[in-house]
Amino acid sequence: VVWFSGCNLKCQYCYNPEILPFNSGTKSVEDLLNFLDTRIGLLDAVVLSGGEATSFKDLLILCRQIKEKGFKIKLDTNGTNPIILERILKEKLLDFISLDIKAGTSEQFNKVIDIKNSKLLESVKETLTLLNYKYDIAYECRTTIHSDLFSIDDIRQCINLAYNFGYRGKY
Repeated sequence: VVWFSGCNLKCQYCYNPEILPFNSGTKSVEDLLNFLDTRIGLLDAVVLSGGEATSFKDLLILCRQIKEKGFKIKLDTNGTNPIILERILKEKLLDFISLDIKAGTSEQFNKVIDIKNSKLLESVKETLTLLNYKYDIAYECRTTIHSDLFSIDDIRQCINLAYNFGYRGKY
């Protein structure tokens, strides 16, 4: 698992707050690639997580390099960078995506994420559209639930968001 430093969100329940500042990482891409060279034939896949992996400016190049070494790639994402995601999907560099649905409505998104930006939820909708209607890739939708921030109705809104944009898997 590769944990990228930096995230474009401020989830109140974040489980990796120490890596949220951009450039707070301790390893380089070269360190990662050298490590993967020692794991060829021992590991099958690499998970790109974070923070938010799609915030890493050279993610497309890194995915190419990982694939050249023969590894599968799973991406954990909050879905707010559909343009970057589509560039990677066009090249068929990902094998699986875990999409974290942070909220089902703009109001809930602003409450949970602590950022007032209505475009973030629209970006998640664009990502769901890409995954359901444009690219053939296995993926899952998931939600982190914090009992102080989520009601049962909020959870239903997250599920409805995913299903309204074509998701047919388990949630």
